[in-house]
Amino acid sequence: MTTYFERELASTVFSALKNMLVVIVTGPRQTGKTTFLQHQFRPQSRRFITFDDFAQLSAAKSDPDRFVSSGEVLTIDEAHKCPEIFTAIKKVVDRKRKPGQFLLSGSANFRLLKGITESLAGRSVYFEMRPFSRKEITGRTGKPSFLERFFAEQTIPKRRPRWSPSRTSSGIAASARLKGTAPFQTLRSCGVTLNLPVLGFSTDSN
Repeated sequence: MTTYFERELASTVFSALKNMLVVIVTGPRQTGKTTFLQHQFRPQSRRFITFDDFAQLSAAKSDPDRFVSSGEVLTIDEAHKCPEIFTAIKKVVDRKRKPGQFLLSGSANFRLLKGITESLAGRSVYFEMRPFSRKEITGRTGKPSFLERFFAEQTIPKRRPRWSPSRTSSGIAASARLKGTAPFQTLRSCGVTLNLPVLGFSTDSN
């Protein structure tokens, strides 16, 4: 039996279905959208349809209004293959504004289809499914990632004092005077480039 890996996106989609009329999951091919819809959402609560099935696709194209007006809560995979259906979905959700009526999936260019974005504007929310993450493969969904744990455990370092050029210059000059050596002679050996006018020294050898 093939192992199903819990997807990080699941909790977000569940929450959206409680608040939005139409929820759409997009993403590149072979990222697990179909498997996600089949396994993550119980078939007894939603009717699953895929437009990879030619018979279903043909029925939707021939009479889209009837296809989505059965009153059932629908999950439609590869919905972008039937653009005609989106206007029909708009009519349904406008008549009965019940959250979670439609859960759709489609390819990465889903939002580029003009008819879709116009029909469902203000009625839908989009989520992108990406390829499996390490957290999903290792069964750590819902737990903080390495970076999240790392930054949560760090303490904010104390701010370093800010030094103004005048205070820094005065300190260098005072230290040099105590040693009886010109500042540029003292620090040149350390590889420090000095701005002599800032320090108050002249380059005039006289």
